[in-house]
Amino acid sequence: MTEKGYLVPSKVRANGRVVAAYTVRESRVVIADLPAASRASAHFLTHPLQLTKRDVDIISGHVVFDYDVSREPSGAPSFGASVSSIATV
Repeated sequence: MTEKGYLVPSKVRANGRVVAAYTVRESRVVIADLPAASRASAHFLTHPLQLTKRDVDIISGHVVFDYDVSREPSGAPSFGASVSSIATV
């Protein structure tokens, strides 16, 4: 999509970030349900489901995947509001 010297528009970057944050958010919900629906052994710290859940929880804590913050650059301009420096893309 990009060529040398071509800048991706802020709106495109903002929309991509929203999609990534939404995907991580939904994945986190699904992965959290798996150990909850499994037998008690799935809650052991060494169980693969528990390890996966922990990894996804850590990754989803990254600011890039913060669902609320990532929606601001996409939605604020629609209302004529400025985007805070915290939510920069």
